[in-house]
Amino acid sequence: LALQGQGVIAMCQGVSEDALAYLESARNVDPLDAVTRLYLGLALKALNNPQDANLEIGQAIVLSEDPNLIELARTQLLKLFDGSTESTDQKGGEPTKMP
Repeated sequence: LALQGQGVIAMCQGVSEDALAYLESARNVDPLDAVTRLYLGLALKALNNPQDANLEIGQAIVLSEDPNLIELARTQLLKLFDGSTESTDQKGGEPTKMP
């Protein structure tokens, strides 16, 4: 968790290269951690690497059992590939505007 935390801090500080290094190390320690995979995908997205970002965010969706994390990851995939800020709500499937 320490590596993941350092990666998240680096992301918040806008230092995507450092975030990538920390989060790749965290993934190597625990490749089944969905939160790490999501943040790693976001770091890759920030570094203009959409293909690898897609893989990591997709893994976050596959690995997670948390519906909120899954929805966040799906929203990030939408933004990654079509610039959309819309998502679907979990109950009715109606589009909702994301902040």
